[in-house]
Amino acid sequence: MVTKVASPRKASMTEVLQRAYGNFSANSSSGDVEAGLMEYKPDIIISVHPMMQHIPLWVLKWQGLQKKVIFVTVITDLNTCHPTWFHPGVNRCYCPSKGVAKRAALDGLEDSQICVFGLPIRPSFARAVLSKVRGFETQMEKWMAACDCIITKAGPGTIAEALIRGLPIILNDYIPGQVSAQTFGKGQCALCSRQWAGVFTRSPKETARIVTEWFSTKSDELKRMSENALKLAQPEAVFDIVRDIHKLAQERGPLANMPYILTSSFTRLI
Repeated sequence: MVTKVASPRKASMTEVLQRAYGNFSANSSSGDVEAGLMEYKPDIIISVHPMMQHIPLWVLKWQGLQKKVIFVTVITDLNTCHPTWFHPGVNRCYCPSKGVAKRAALDGLEDSQICVFGLPIRPSFARAVLSKVRGFETQMEKWMAACDCIITKAGPGTIAEALIRGLPIILNDYIPGQVSAQTFGKGQCALCSRQWAGVFTRSPKETARIVTEWFSTKSDELKRMSENALKLAQPEAVFDIVRDIHKLAQERGPLANMPYILTSSFTRLI
C-alpha cells in the first residue's frame, strides 16, 4: 500500500518576514496598542507606517472590535514596498500608484480593499503662494514655488510635492524599498509612468551640467518636464482618501455603537 503525502507548502518570503516581524513586535507593542485603544477609543485608525498593521489588527480581533473600529492603511512608498505594509484584515489599503496596488493584490488583498488615489500631500502645495522667500522657512510649498526645478533624494513625499508644483526633478539618491532602481529607466525618473518628469544621477558634475542646459540650450526640455510633472500630480489624493474613509464610517451604521470594553489582555497570550 502506497500513501501519497503532499509535500508541505514552502512559505513565501513575505510570510517569513511577516512572521518574524510579528514575533518580535507582538512582545513589545501589543500592550501599548491596548492602552491606546482604551485611552482614545478611536472610531477610525489610519496607519501610515509599514510596522503598524499586524499588531493593531491582532489586538482589534482579540478584543472583538474589528466590526466597530475602521482600520485603513495609507501607503507612503511610491514604488517598492516592505511586505508589512499589506494585511488582508484592513478595511482599505490606499495605494499611491498602480504598481503598489498590484503588489497589494499579490499579497492577498481583495480588489474592494484597494484604492489608488495617489500620495496624500498638504493641500497648500496645490495653491498659489508667494514666489519670494526670505530667511529660514519651514513651509516647503513656498520654497518650491520659488523654484524652476528641484534637486533632491527620492523621498516619496518630496517627489509628490514637486509634481504638484510642476517642478522637473533631479534625483541624486534613493533609499531601497521606497523608490527602487527600477523606477529609473536609463537615468530617467519614470515615476510610475512613461511621461518623464525628471532625471536620476549621483554625479554632482552631471547635475551641474543638466541644470546649466535646462536654463540655456535645453529650456524646451525643462518646460516639457514641468508639464509632465503637472500631468502626473495628484493634488486631490488627500481629499479622496478622507472622503472614502468617511464613506466607510457611514456604512458602519449601528456597529459603531458597540461598547469599548476590553477582555483579557492580548499580551497574556504571548
